[in-house]
Amino acid sequence: MLIIICIALALGAGYFIVYPHTLAEERGPSSDESGLPDQKGRLDQVLYDLEFDYATQKVQKEDYERTKQKLERELADVRGRIERTE
Repeated sequence: MLIIICIALALGAGYFIVYPHTLAEERGPSSDESGLPDQKGRLDQVLYDLEFDYATQKVQKEDYERTKQKLERELADVRGRIERTE
């Protein structure tokens, strides 16, 4: 009986861990443009944090430059999408 309870508990825990990920995959990339300002804000914050980490020498120059370029491209894309929806 104890084994059955343990198996049921493990299956239940696995379900709660995996289920949110399956929902995100089903939805795919969001075509809803209402989340763009939030996405822009998050990217701005990540870029600010990256610059702070670089200034405090927590990030190496190569990693900083590569990550900064990637974030700036993403931010430009989001800003462009925001402008097109306005």
